[in-house]
Amino acid sequence: MKKILAFLALSGSLFAVDKCLTHESKGNPFECGNYGNCTWWAYKMGSEDLKKALIKKGSGRDAKNWITIAKEYNLPTGDTPKVGAIAVFEKMSNYGHVAYVTKVDNNSLFEVSQMDWFNSYSNPIKGVTYRYNNKLLKDGSKPSVKFIYPNNTDTTKPTASISNLNGVSIKEGASSIATTINASDNQTLAKVTLQIANSATSSLVVNQSWNNSSTSFSTSYNVPTSSLKAGAYNYTLFAKDLSGNLTEVKGSFKVTTASSTTVYGIDVSKNNGYIDWKSVKNKDIAFAFIRSTEGYADASWPESSAYDSRFEQNMNNAINEGIVVGAYHFARPDFNKNSTGAKNEAKYFVGKVKYYYQNNKMLPPVIDIEKTSSSYTKTTLTDWVVSFAKEVETQLGIKPIVYMSQDYYNNKLNASSLSSYKLWISRPLYNEKSGIAINTLDDIKKYDPSFKPSVNDWLFWQYSYTGTNINSKNLDRNVFKGTLSELKALLVQSTKR
Repeated sequence: MKKILAFLALSGSLFAVDKCLTHESKGNPFECGNYGNCTWWAYKMGSEDLKKALIKKGSGRDAKNWITIAKEYNLPTGDTPKVGAIAVFEKMSNYGHVAYVTKVDNNSLFEVSQMDWFNSYSNPIKGVTYRYNNKLLKDGSKPSVKFIYPNNTDTTKPTASISNLNGVSIKEGASSIATTINASDNQTLAKVTLQIANSATSSLVVNQSWNNSSTSFSTSYNVPTSSLKAGAYNYTLFAKDLSGNLTEVKGSFKVTTASSTTVYGIDVSKNNGYIDWKSVKNKDIAFAFIRSTEGYADASWPESSAYDSRFEQNMNNAINEGIVVGAYHFARPDFNKNSTGAKNEAKYFVGKVKYYYQNNKMLPPVIDIEKTSSSYTKTTLTDWVVSFAKEVETQLGIKPIVYMSQDYYNNKLNASSLSSYKLWISRPLYNEKSGIAINTLDDIKKYDPSFKPSVNDWLFWQYSYTGTNINSKNLDRNVFKGTLSELKALLVQSTKR
């Protein structure tokens, strides 16, 4: 071997193989151990066509014969190294040598994953770089190395996916969209490419490729968007294997004008399960109300029912993504009667959210009133809400927002008695036209341009139960009556200790 080639570099990483386990050696006719390691390993890594040829021929023990066998069975061979090929060194020792090509550069250098007879079969060398350059050879000749290429009879296409991009809407000037790209195939993937084009002009704005040398590929990629102008953009993710099988995954996203004054938000609870808040941010969501409590915990209402088990997770992850947040309480006047019940709920609520309001600037806390009973009149239910709100203000030093449906505003509460509180009104189009997916106010205009709350002094409007699909979940959609800077002007922090 030293007469033919020199090892220039070792990567230092080893391709882990647990000796000759059955699942590694099943169907492999070559010996794994002592002599013959290289043929065992190359057979394992080679194409299915090559494996069939070696088994039929039954004389592949000498690696130097592999090129002859490949030609006899009409397998493609040549002198050019390619990722996924088997390199055959016909004059190395008396038997020749074979290895699997994992990397090729522009200077005729190639790296292989191989096993040599003098290596422990639990530690095949990976990343040995061979340079076929005649200056390295004592006799001045080029090394005798040829390649067996994967046959193009495989027609299985790779699988590919990209997360957090399809359907996303971002503002002009946003620096990037965080995505994850995955691809896999039954043979080595050659290249994965992401192309993004302006829908109107078809001009490419992103053309990013990754070379690959294994059957799987995964990477986190921040799609650069800071220079993109407002408009629609199409993308195609390409995944190509060594046989030329190509998969294309297509989608689109929008860039909206930076001057847009529509500020969108969501509200969530444990009922929505796990929320990917990075995906929420990519959906152009500026704010979120997160449920913390329902009623209060006592002997008849356990902590598991009163406290939202995903509250801290949702709060922490949303804050980490830079989303403006506020906490809300789902009131239960039907369980906890009169002002005493209201105050108990308020104290329990504050006990769960106080830390966040002491340590962050947040949207005011919210009382969500959508449960009642026949024992309440408009006046007594309003008194219950006011008792709760005043106790929260006493405990936190912050006047809460009141959430209610338009029906509660018109029929179950004395709206005039709540005029000092900011209002969050629920009037989803979904209630009237079931099944319509609403993501923006423009979607509402397609069906009912005049649709809006009849309440003039609302600050937040919950307009959809079916929008913002995150992780196959429909989350409630809301809009703020104002600009983003006006929303941020509402942020408060508790000074109560």
